[in-house]
Amino acid sequence: MSGRHPQSGETAEVGSAGDSEGTMGATQTGGETGFNLEQASRILRRRAWWFVVPCALGILLGLGLAVGLPPEYEASTTILIEPQGIPEKLVETTVVPDKEARFHNIRLQILSRDSLSRIIDEFGLYAELHAPREAVVERMRLDITIEPILPPIVDPRRPIEIDSFRIAYRGPSPEAVAAVANELAREFIRENLELRAADAEDTSDFIRAELRTRQVDLTEVAQQITAYKEQHLGELPEQLESNRRSVDRLTQVLGQKRSELEIAQRQVALLREQVRAMRVASSGAEDDPVRRKSVLELQLNNYRSRGYTDRHPDVIAARAEIAQLEQQIAEEESEGTPRPVSPQEAQLLRELRNYQVGMNVVRSEIEGIGKEIAVYERRIENTPRRDAELGALEGTSENLTQLIRTLELKRAEADIARSMELKQKGERFRVIESAMPPESPARPNRPLVFVVATFLGLMLGASLLVFREVADRSFYSVGDLQEVLGVPVLAAVSVIRLPGEVAARRARQLRWGLSCVVVLALLLVGGLLFYHVRADGHAGLRATPDVAAGKRGDV
Repeated sequence: MSGRHPQSGETAEVGSAGDSEGTMGATQTGGETGFNLEQASRILRRRAWWFVVPCALGILLGLGLAVGLPPEYEASTTILIEPQGIPEKLVETTVVPDKEARFHNIRLQILSRDSLSRIIDEFGLYAELHAPREAVVERMRLDITIEPILPPIVDPRRPIEIDSFRIAYRGPSPEAVAAVANELAREFIRENLELRAADAEDTSDFIRAELRTRQVDLTEVAQQITAYKEQHLGELPEQLESNRRSVDRLTQVLGQKRSELEIAQRQVALLREQVRAMRVASSGAEDDPVRRKSVLELQLNNYRSRGYTDRHPDVIAARAEIAQLEQQIAEEESEGTPRPVSPQEAQLLRELRNYQVGMNVVRSEIEGIGKEIAVYERRIENTPRRDAELGALEGTSENLTQLIRTLELKRAEADIARSMELKQKGERFRVIESAMPPESPARPNRPLVFVVATFLGLMLGASLLVFREVADRSFYSVGDLQEVLGVPVLAAVSVIRLPGEVAARRARQLRWGLSCVVVLALLLVGGLLFYHVRADGHAGLRATPDVAAGKRGDV
């Protein structure tokens, strides 16, 4: 029996007559069978080319990549960070002990455009690249690996200490990659020495500059202290006791002068009274103001004894006349001592003038002493403020002096540390493993490339096989037909082919198979020959001494 799928135009081959009985039995048991190895083999036979062609392409692609990819060699050198040679108790370094930061800075300097351009020109690298210098430098950055070597045991509670690191370079020539790796290591060591020396020099220069600045500040403060003392001379704290003693001495002198003035005033008053009494006694004229004043005073006392008040006309008239007489007497005294009327009065007047002159002298002395005492008291009053202001200046001077002493000690230590760095006695880098020309390329991993390409071809063939089988709506078994139609299959007639068709089909399959085998063999042989020729060429290059490496020498 043959038939067509309702959605397909292909003729279904439902097997031979011998298979019809098994098909009938399967139909009688329910028409459903599971997927087994026999069905898988039938699918594989029907879709062989859908699987074989991708697999063959994957193998050819893997073989071509494994043989045709250019080799890349990698050479590396290991640099050890040696600790300071001189004990730190004797000489302390002035370089910041941050290995990670210094490693990062040196790495940036090594990978800078100028440094890599110099190496490219020196070794003639990337001559096959016809690109701008920036692109060539960027390519070289990708080929360089600078990474720290972590210790085997890491304590998570402490920061990781970088004690060594590795520098590697990849390229097409074994000798070139070794020479470039060694040159990078030399550049790394040179940059580290220059960086440490520069840091030590900068530290020393900084301390020297700070020392000069503080010395200038100290000189300015000393000048300010001198000017302040000159400006406020007499009000300084060390002059306080002297000012107090001067005030006490002047106070005593002032008291003595005041006593002398009081005595002189009493003598002047006494002499004046004597002169007035003598003039009254010796003068009988009614127009004498002194005598008239005495008479009026007696008369005024008589009025008061009679009970006259101050508002009585006689009292008012007497008091007004007494005031006029006192004014007249004062004017006469201010104009000069009146002519004496007797030798005794002349003697009294001379004594009066002497006492008056002495009183004026004592008054001027008292006034001067008072002003001098006021000056000393003002100095004593201003002394606490001057003491605070001067103390601030002197404190600044003391701090600057102490700071200068500290900076002088630090300058000496910085000079010793700088000398230690210049003599390469501090922490330094040392090459413990120089780069050697590699015997085999690091890239590509040819077996891995071949295996991956072959695996991808197998996966692609299997995917195409499954996709083609799922998309095909033709019937290839009695069970598929019976499942779609829902009626039992009575008989199945196999495909009938003539012997000539069978022989032609087998001959065609044989030719295809032999062709594939021959193509694979030719590709395999060609790839091996190409690989060996390339290997021999690189061996010849390795045998030729590298000019640049010979010029530079090993690390």
